[in-house]
Amino acid sequence: MLDACDSADSLAAACSGGLGPSAAPRYNDAPLAGTAPAEKAQKALTEDEIAGQAFLFLIAGYETTTSTLSFATYLLATNPECQEKVLREVDEFSAKHHDPSSMKVLDSDPVQVWLDCALQRIFPQTECLGLIDLSAHNAAIEMKNNQRQPQQMVPDYQNVQELPYLDMVIAETLRMYPPAFRFTREAAKDCVVLGQHIPTGAVIEIAVGHLHHDPEFWPEPEKFIPERFTEEAKKERHPFAYLPFGAGPRGCIGMKMGLLETKMTLLRILQKFQFKTCPETEIPLQLKSKATLGPKNGVYIMLESR
Repeated sequence: MLDACDSADSLAAACSGGLGPSAAPRYNDAPLAGTAPAEKAQKALTEDEIAGQAFLFLIAGYETTTSTLSFATYLLATNPECQEKVLREVDEFSAKHHDPSSMKVLDSDPVQVWLDCALQRIFPQTECLGLIDLSAHNAAIEMKNNQRQPQQMVPDYQNVQELPYLDMVIAETLRMYPPAFRFTREAAKDCVVLGQHIPTGAVIEIAVGHLHHDPEFWPEPEKFIPERFTEEAKKERHPFAYLPFGAGPRGCIGMKMGLLETKMTLLRILQKFQFKTCPETEIPLQLKSKATLGPKNGVYIMLESR
């Protein structure tokens, strides 16, 4: 994976050479009173460690998000009553957050340009080619080319918090199809859990997918019910019954970013389109479980202009 690197020595040299004068430790400075001397030894990453980190960035920071988006589009397409609730919330959000003093031409909307040019690439797990009919949408743009509409405010971290039902949809998607469907923890010391002795150093695997479909915590677990994640429902449920990002000090460090990315993407798409099933839509959806959980044969859906 790292053929471009000559050796571990060159990697170490490159890493140490990347430190500027301001970043280098100042060993001549005397430590403050009552503090221990600064650690002088610096450990360079090995090739295996660099490859492992690069692999983790791709798996944890890219594939999980795209899989979640694919699963969300599938669930909304196959549950139109839930999608209608989301669309109403999105429309209310869009009506509230706009600037009436600023006007724009419809076909100059940068978001629309992005959608028209890159729509088929935002869901790498979703096989949309040949199934997206934008003719009606493009015709509407031509008819209204000279009309102007209020400029919508760009969603940001603050105002997207006003979309609670969309939050519930994403949470229920992660319950039904958690991309990180299992994770492991190593016991730091001997302990007993539910009568089972776990020795120091034992590696325990947590089956998140099984936990998320346990009827003890999730009645009718195979049904898509976003209302499971109302504030009242969450308070009544055991906090560790839902672990799409793990928990504790080793929980996913990218949780907030991943959720925000998923939410912003769905919001911008649903402002323009809605998801529909088509003859190629696979029901029920077949899954693959390798490094992460994903659709085995892709997700076929149709986008309909609103």
